[in-house]
Amino acid sequence: DEAPDKKNDGRYLSVKQPENPAGNLSADRRNNPEGSREASFYTDILVKIWLIGIAASLLFLAGSYQFFYTRCRKTLRPVGDASLIRKSCALQKKYIGKVKVPIYQSAAVSSPMLTGVMRQRLILPARREKWKERELDLIMAHEFCHYQKKDLWLKLFMAVVNAIYWFNPVVYRIKRQFAYDMELAYDESVLKNKNEKEREAYAKLMLSFAGRKKDTGAFSTGFGEKKRWVKERIDFMFDTKERKKGRGSIVMVIVMILIMGFTVSCGYKQEDRERKEEDKKDSSYQ
Repeated sequence: DEAPDKKNDGRYLSVKQPENPAGNLSADRRNNPEGSREASFYTDILVKIWLIGIAASLLFLAGSYQFFYTRCRKTLRPVGDASLIRKSCALQKKYIGKVKVPIYQSAAVSSPMLTGVMRQRLILPARREKWKERELDLIMAHEFCHYQKKDLWLKLFMAVVNAIYWFNPVVYRIKRQFAYDMELAYDESVLKNKNEKEREAYAKLMLSFAGRKKDTGAFSTGFGEKKRWVKERIDFMFDTKERKKGRGSIVMVIVMILIMGFTVSCGYKQEDRERKEEDKKDSSYQ
């Protein structure tokens, strides 16, 4: 009798081991440690550059505000004009609901501004001793709208976002658009139901302070913007048919930040998940 063929005998069937791509990938990594170390080195360098940029941006913001505050504090004093104080109290009750914002004067500023974060105050330029009643109404109405909407906190938020994404030119563009849209919204609020003559007075007031933004420091609102921006705002003021942009850029900023954060988070989670799966497959084939 012929001996049974061991190749065809079921007791001797051989099982082909499945391929282990994760193991091969891990082996490649083990076989090429130089490439892995090089990639890690460049990643660390980029992270350090990013963190240095954040620190430098935040230091610049804090330093510029401290410089402005130190210069302004030397000549800062409360307003002593009783009629001006009464006007301020009346407008605060109208726009804010109660009297919260103290009024000061300083020779270090050249345009009216709302400044501060924790202790906000309205500062008027001391060089201008006399104010027309209509001018005070428009200036205070505009700045108290900023206070009521907590815009200085929003500007601080935008400054921090800009510091974190200092390498992204899109963020700088959004920050500028945010400030511009914010001013448009309050121009519209102040001039609501105002006639043509009152709009002209507001436009002349804006032009008288145009180009003096350099005096306002880091966290403040004021009339001293670039002349090009002021002219565009005036065009919007008199073009009553055109719908104002308002504060829509705030939504755009928040959506952008959420998308960026979600993208980065998903990238890290996906990479971590793949690494865990590879380690699990490696241990199962050992």
